[in-house]
Amino acid sequence: MKKFLLFAALLSIVVLVGLHYYLEYKKTIPEVSASTEQLGDQSREMQMSEDYNISGTSSGAQEDRTMTHDDRCEYRMRESTPEAPTEIVETHAPSTPAPPENHGEELEEKVYQITDVMPTFPGGESALLKYIATNLKYPRSAREMEIQGVVVLRFVVKSDGSVGKVVVQKGLSPDCDKAAIDLIKSLPRFKPGKENGQPVNAWFTCPVRFVIS
Repeated sequence: MKKFLLFAALLSIVVLVGLHYYLEYKKTIPEVSASTEQLGDQSREMQMSEDYNISGTSSGAQEDRTMTHDDRCEYRMRESTPEAPTEIVETHAPSTPAPPENHGEELEEKVYQITDVMPTFPGGESALLKYIATNLKYPRSAREMEIQGVVVLRFVVKSDGSVGKVVVQKGLSPDCDKAAIDLIKSLPRFKPGKENGQPVNAWFTCPVRFVIS
C-alpha cells in the first residue's frame, strides 16, 4: 500500500512538472508567430522595394522612392520612347583636279601673224626668188604631164632664223607640192622677225612657181 501511494505521488509530481513546462512553452508560441509574421512583412516590403528600384531605374541610376504614381508613369513613358535615329551625313573632301596628261608632245610656241619687224631673206625678196628658181627640182611626173602652176606655201621663220612648220595653202599636184616643201626647208636662215625688239617666231608666205622652159 505504501509503495502504491509513493508511486502515485511521483506520478503526480511528473504530471505537474510536465504541465508547468507545457504552459510555459505555450506562452512563447504567439511571440514566435508574431516574429515570423513581422519577418514576412519585412521580406515583402524589401521585395517590393527591390522591384520598384529595378523598374524605376535606368543605367544603374536609382530614382527617388517617394515619386508619385504620375511621376512613375511619365518616367516609364520616357524610358520606353525610342530615341530618334542619328542622321549620318556623308562628307566628301573637295576633289583635287588631276594634272593634265602628258602625251609627250611639246607645247607649240607662239607664232606671230604680223610683227613689228617681219622676217626677211638675206639679200631681200629678189635673192629669195633667185634661190627658188635655181634650186627647184621639177618633178619628172609633173613635167611629163606638163603640169605647170604655182604652189603657195606658208611657213614659220623661227626666232633663230631657221625654217619651221610648212603648210601648203594652194597646191598643184602631190609631187609638185612635195618638191616645193623640200625646197623651202632647204632655205638658208632668215633674219627673224622682231616684236618689241625681241626675236620671235613669225609666219612667212612664199609662192613657188613651176614652169616648163
